[in-house]
This record gives sequence, C-alpha cells and structure tokens, in this order.
Amino acid sequence: TRMLICYLVNFGINTSWIFIFDQSFANRYLLILAMIFLLAISIVLYLTLYFSYLELYQSLPELEEHGRRDLIWCQRIIVQNGISFYVGWTSVAQCLNINIVLIHVAGVPDWVGTIVCQVILLLIILTYVTCDALILDHATRYVLAPHLVLIWAVTGALVNHWQGPSGDVNSRFTLAILALVVAATIFKIIIMALRHRGIWRLNLLVKDRQDGEV
Repeated sequence: TRMLICYLVNFGINTSWIFIFDQSFANRYLLILAMIFLLAISIVLYLTLYFSYLELYQSLPELEEHGRRDLIWCQRIIVQNGISFYVGWTSVAQCLNINIVLIHVAGVPDWVGTIVCQVILLLIILTYVTCDALILDHATRYVLAPHLVLIWAVTGALVNHWQGPSGDVNSRFTLAILALVVAATIFKIIIMALRHRGIWRLNLLVKDRQDGEV
C-alpha cells in the first residue's frame, strides 16, 4: 500500500540521516544537511499517516459490514498511534536540529536559537491541536500519541534546564508550552470521549458517520 511504501522510504532516509549526523561532529556544516534529511523524514512520515487515515476511512464501511471491528481498532490504536508517536518525536527532534544549526553553524546566541525553536514548536502544537479538533477529527479522533510525546519531551527539557520562577525567558517559555500541551491533552481526552458517545459532533470538512459508527 501507499502507507507501507512511505514508511519504507522513511527508513531509508532515516538511515542516511544517522550517518550524516554522525559525520557532522567532524564537519559542522553537515548539520545543515542532517537538518534537511530530518525534515524529509518528517514529511514522509506525515504522508504515511495521511495514507493510513485515508485507507482506514475508505475501508470502514466494508470492515463494518464484515464485522471486523477488531481490525479497525488495531489500525487506530497500534498503527496510527504508533506512527504518530514516531512523528511526534521526529517533530521535536527537528526543532532541536534547527537549534543546533542556529547555534553551531549560524553562530547565534544560545538563548536566541532556543527561542526560535520554541516558537516553531509552539506553532506546530497550535496547528496540530486546531486541525485535530476541528478538521481532522474523522481521522484522528482516537490518536493520542502526539500529545503524550509532547508532554514527555517538553517535561524533559523543562527538568533539565529549569532555573526557577525567576529564571531565564527560555525556562518560562518552556513552562508555558508544557501547560498548553497538558491543557490540550485533557481537552483531547474529553472531546474524544464525548464524540465516541455521539454527544458532540463537529467536523468542518467531513460529515461524521451517523450510523454504525465504530
């Protein structure tokens, strides 16, 4: 399938990125190439997720007709959440890679590079949370992995670099991002439960399935 092809392509790019990043310790300009390859990994993984959502949504009527709800839930819980977990880590890694390039190649101050990457991460979070809740619910309703990854990653960054309430702007910005992610995760769980029970239906692009919804 198209999803599997994209996933295999991702492995090839990922392998190349590992070798490039390893050699970047000897040549810092290879960090730019590593950043490009990591961006390619993210794009291919987003395509993998897209095809996964599309193929499952198109197959729902047939799977429901044959009583294969087990396959539907396996796809949602194992495949889609698994790939989304991978996408979440790759997105965070991309921000870190940009930070490394800004500091070690472009020569910007540490705090400036960190702020830039925090803003990029914040934009990614806001875009995903908005699309997940208002546009892509028919596909991503049961996908919670990105929220959990972001909580894990941002908490790790905060614990390692926290300098107290009166610390630098980077620490306070990280704390604000963590608070946003936690709030978004709680909101996600609530609306997922409500929509699963058919209490709250909202989708700006695709009409929710009214009959035989799984």
